[in-house]
Amino acid sequence: MATPLQLKIGLSGVRGVVGEALSPQLVTKFAAAFGTWCSGGPIVVAGDTRASSEMIRQAALAGLLSVGCTPLDLGTQPTPVVQHAIRRWRARGGLIATGGSQPEGWNSLRFRGADGATLPPGQAAELIDLYHQGVFPRVDAAAIAPVQTPGDAVEAYLDALLGQVDAASIWTAAVPLVIDTYGGAGREVAERLCAALGCRATFLDSPPGDEDAGPELREPLATAVRAHQAALGAGLAAGGDRLLLVAADGGILPADATLALVARAWLRRGRGPVVVNAAASRLVDDVVGAAGGEVRRCQGGEAQVCEALQAHGGAVGGEGNGGVILPTLNPGRDGFAALAVLLEAVARGEALDAPLRGLPRYAMVRRSLTVGPREVPGILRRVRQRYRDVPHDLTDGVRLVWPDRWVLARPSNSQALLRVVAEAPDEPAAAALVRELAEIVHPGG
Repeated sequence: MATPLQLKIGLSGVRGVVGEALSPQLVTKFAAAFGTWCSGGPIVVAGDTRASSEMIRQAALAGLLSVGCTPLDLGTQPTPVVQHAIRRWRARGGLIATGGSQPEGWNSLRFRGADGATLPPGQAAELIDLYHQGVFPRVDAAAIAPVQTPGDAVEAYLDALLGQVDAASIWTAAVPLVIDTYGGAGREVAERLCAALGCRATFLDSPPGDEDAGPELREPLATAVRAHQAALGAGLAAGGDRLLLVAADGGILPADATLALVARAWLRRGRGPVVVNAAASRLVDDVVGAAGGEVRRCQGGEAQVCEALQAHGGAVGGEGNGGVILPTLNPGRDGFAALAVLLEAVARGEALDAPLRGLPRYAMVRRSLTVGPREVPGILRRVRQRYRDVPHDLTDGVRLVWPDRWVLARPSNSQALLRVVAEAPDEPAAAALVRELAEIVHPGG
């Protein structure tokens, strides 16, 4: 029997160890539940480049067919293309087999609604309940529709993306850049995007790695940027949904810089506030504030950021992991859109990292603490009591804010964990805040 850590069912989908917890049978049952939840109709299906994604995609197709859906099979495609295709073809939803930043051996089946977005918490809960009930309206052989393979989804997506930026100015500038796709599903889209924008792009295909591990994953990209005298380096996540950056001098920028720089460039259009998760760096506030913009914070998670963008009429949003959401293009994180916006800024003659110069430097420390779900409310009350004289924000757990530092304690969306994140002018100060909160969670531990 699989241990609990081998299977995680959450808001964005189901993920687990392939061949153990994440079996073809489980994927087929989840796909059948999703097709039932969508009330049949067309469903877009795609996968990334992990070998196990083909198994998951085929199992998902079988589950959808069994309940009378019409699958629209895109084969191997990055997430932003899938999200756009769902809306373009007016599908009832989408299923994506993608490993993302998960360790080797893991994979996942992600769910998208008719708007292309990650399911909101209430809808995700309905789907999970339906899965556990296990009662689906199976159809007979005569009612099974053939799997359809629609037209060029990439071309339609790129047409929409190019309409969001000043493509002519980028073409004229012929921006030199280096792109690393890490063996992911975004290589073709990135190549076609750069060709359409007239960029002088050099492509790397480094081995996949943990996208959340730190800057070491971008060392080959930094080396190539210096060697080719490029204006920027772009590290595209395996699913094409996140973008990490390297400056022209080879300097590896923090993950939060992506959202900060894209937001600043996008605000030239003067469209509403910038929405970020509670754990995003103060760097976003500094850069957006210097550009005259406003930052609104919300709960962590792509679905929650999308909901907050809609509620606040936000112009751009995202999280501090390199994920940027431009709601006028796609209701989800989109690394290609983020890259296009930054190419426009560079084409105007601005160095990629220019808006960061002269701003305060921050260090961030993270820690995950094992807690039972029933313990969380009491722990958060103890945190508030201990720091009752410190300004705090309850948007997502408890976020304590001082003039030059902050610390956040929030429950995980998918695991029995309390996430503790602190940011301060230096790492020892941030680590001290994390230790203080860990002592409140597990006294003497």
